[in-house]
Amino acid sequence: MVSTVISATKNAYGLDLYLSPATAAHDQSNPGGPSVRVAHCSTIGDCTPETFLEDVGRVREDFAKTSLELETYHVILSHSHEELDPDSEFEVWLAHDFAREQMARAFPGRQIKIVTQADNGRWEAAGTAEKIWVKGKVHSHCQIANVAEEAVELTWRDADGNSSTAHYPAGRAFSSAMKNIHRVRAVTDEVVLQRFQYDNQAFMQSCREHARTAGMGTGDRKTLARQAEGKLSHYDELRMRLRIARAQATDWDDYTARLAADGVEVKRRGGHGDGVSYKWLDTPPARAGGRSGVGDDYKYAAVVEQCERNAQSLRRGEELAIPARSLVVPTSSLAQDRPRPVYLTEDGKPPWQQGEDSYAAHVRQTGGTYEGRAAQALATGEAGEGVTLTRDTDDRVTAAVDAGAGPLVVDVDPALLSRVHEVESREAAVTRAEARAAETIQSAKDEATTIRRQARADEAARVRTEWAAMRPQVIAEAEAAGRQHGQAAWERDERPALVTAARVEGFKRGHAEGRQEVTDELEAARKDRRAAAEQLREISGLTPEEAAERVLDEHTVKARVALTRYRVPKVAYDADGTPHRVTGADGKPAVTNAWEQMKTDVAHGPGRPDDVTVGQARRAGRQARQNLADRAERQKARSREKSKDKGFGL
Repeated sequence: MVSTVISATKNAYGLDLYLSPATAAHDQSNPGGPSVRVAHCSTIGDCTPETFLEDVGRVREDFAKTSLELETYHVILSHSHEELDPDSEFEVWLAHDFAREQMARAFPGRQIKIVTQADNGRWEAAGTAEKIWVKGKVHSHCQIANVAEEAVELTWRDADGNSSTAHYPAGRAFSSAMKNIHRVRAVTDEVVLQRFQYDNQAFMQSCREHARTAGMGTGDRKTLARQAEGKLSHYDELRMRLRIARAQATDWDDYTARLAADGVEVKRRGGHGDGVSYKWLDTPPARAGGRSGVGDDYKYAAVVEQCERNAQSLRRGEELAIPARSLVVPTSSLAQDRPRPVYLTEDGKPPWQQGEDSYAAHVRQTGGTYEGRAAQALATGEAGEGVTLTRDTDDRVTAAVDAGAGPLVVDVDPALLSRVHEVESREAAVTRAEARAAETIQSAKDEATTIRRQARADEAARVRTEWAAMRPQVIAEAEAAGRQHGQAAWERDERPALVTAARVEGFKRGHAEGRQEVTDELEAARKDRRAAAEQLREISGLTPEEAAERVLDEHTVKARVALTRYRVPKVAYDADGTPHRVTGADGKPAVTNAWEQMKTDVAHGPGRPDDVTVGQARRAGRQARQNLADRAERQKARSREKSKDKGFGL
């Protein structure tokens, strides 16, 4: 996999110094010692590695482009371990030769300095406290002049596959098409297919898929290196939460809801909402993409794509792999199942390894290598074809092999040969023991995995059983608590108003009943008094007013006191004796006391048609007065009771 990135160089001198042997190798903590800072260095165009910036400046002056802010651009071409081995000098040289070809095609007519390195090895965290050394990847830094020194015609294809051709005169600075990353990567893919004979795009896609399966997102490898050095940042906390939510969510809303529950705020940005920013607690917000982002895997499109895969897996009944809640995912850099290039050669091997098998077969057919034939003769004591054995005075055996260009003499000490066999036997035994140990460890791991799964299943079943048993009790307790809460709310909110309303209604009813009772009794007393006064007037020949006065005695005086305290509507009589209500100046019914109203009623009362004696009249008068006094007493007693109880009802 050859990855390609391009960027503008703000400080051309700083980049040139960074790529020079004067800068120390980056893998100073390499257990085997630091690597060489610069493995290969060369230039394209009219320039040299030592005078590159001076040569670039000369071209800028020749074309009057010294006012341009940018002097150079920077391209990095990086190879995976599965493609090129950083420990192989030949394969490191292959990377440098590849970079020269890619640069010549992508940026013709420009001065270019190419530096190939493999010194970016580092420690990566492999667990809670374990760390491993990961060798650096072979990569080439290419520093490209902004101003062209020669006129060229450039043809390329954009991201949609459309072909374009442009003429660039000498002295022309970089255009947007020149630095378009899709164009540059297309050139990389073409050179990979021709030089290395595999599909670069397909290989990169398989590597991304492997990283996704392993939970290793963009930016996680830098986190591994920081953790190995004991350094972490809030990005690591944020990325852990994003990684877990992304592995479980089935759509974008589910993804944002899980993050919100974990304290992460999500905002979509950009005209189409493709950009995303994340903010965890009170830490500064972090965008998904870019060199300083948390990783392209957490952009909107990448998250939605992963959510769709999760949903499909669940529909198939599969169990989603949830990452551990760990700040750093254990490294997968040295995993045995990492993807490898699929070479389009006949034997499936890299082009630079073509012919090795046929040569090895030829060597085996002709008796093996010279060294092998000599070793076989020394071990067996039998000289083969073209091999001569000799023994010196010290009992040392030597083998001479006819190599065509003169004899190849191999001297082997029998004691040394014996020790070699012994060491080889021990190594074979150790290898077998290691294999058995690996099988035992794997078996133990599988058994532990089975036990953990069964324990989780048992625990889930226990929880379900306990919940089923507790459910009726929980429901009953909840209902009792609800009833108690409702009763307390009724007592607090509704009962006082209901009691008050009942008391008011009771007061009204009692007041009306009492008033009606007094009114009925007074009306009966009036009738009796009118009858007594009429009888007395007829017997004694008195006027109605005199008869009314005579009817009253000492009992009547007591009743009068009581009646004067009781207020009643005022009633008057017309000339023909018809009663009517009296209205005051304010238009409301006039009010008087019961005593005055009674006198008016007696004075205008009708006469008795029947004739009675004086004795009968006196007896009837006394009885009427007694009844009137009794009613007055009852009225007073009732008034006293009402004064004690200021309300009726509840």
